Amino acid sequence: MENPAELLRDVGQQLLHPRTLGIWQDFMREHEEAFGAAAGAGAGGPAAEAKHGGSSGGGGDTEHRLEAHDVYRQFTAMVERQLEEALAGKGVAVGDFMRLSADLADDGGSSGIEDDQALQAFLQLVLGATDFLVFSDVMRDTAKRQYYFQIMAMWHTSMGREAK
Repeated sequence: MENPAELLRDVGQQLLHPRTLGIWQDFMREHEEAFGAAAGAGAGGPAAEAKHGGSSGGGGDTEHRLEAHDVYRQFTAMVERQLEEALAGKGVAVGDFMRLSADLADDGGSSGIEDDQALQAFLQLVLGATDFLVFSDVMRDTAKRQYYFQIMAMWHTSMGREAK
């Protein structure tokens, strides 16, 4: 396996490519209803409560949670396929890459990437993409989602600059 920082940077460049981010944005836009998304409304905002029968936790709310979890599984499967493509030919499986990412995030100081903010941010992105609560929060609030994608585009640019 290549140097972990080099591997992360290479995979980050591919996963944060504008084309890939566009696919993610389209997916999220197409599925935002499952989360009761409203412009600027956070989780449990008035739009989400009105759409899904209030905050009393009635039957519609359970169906909403199941649909949201299904969307999350579809998204993580899509990201995993893209990760497999990015790792093709590198001799690293997705599971190994995720373990490496978690290890590096936990132990950035001894890995030599502690001063590389773009790589640290990418690690958080990779690990956050597999966290339902983070995904759900971004899906519920279109303003947060827009900010999320702006940040990822900046990371892509930053990682490209640092690789040179």
